[in-house]
Amino acid sequence: MKKEPKAEPIIKQESKQDKLIEVFQKHFPQALQETEHGFLVDKEQLQRALEPKNCEVTDEALELRWVGKK
Repeated sequence: MKKEPKAEPIIKQESKQDKLIEVFQKHFPQALQETEHGFLVDKEQLQRALEPKNCEVTDEALELRWVGKK
C-alpha cells in the first residue's frame, strides 16, 4: 500500500507563539529551555538576564501550545 505524500500548507505564516519563541531565543537564550512538550521559560535565568531591581518574577507558569507542535 502506497503512502500519500504529506500535504504542506500553501501559505506559511509564522504564528504569534513562534515569534515569541524567536524573541526569547535571540535575547534570552539562557532562559529558554526546550522540552519534549514545548518550551519553558526559566524565571531565575530570565531574572538574572534582566536587572533584578527593575524586574519582579512571580511563581506563575507560562506554557505555549499550538496545533502541530512536537
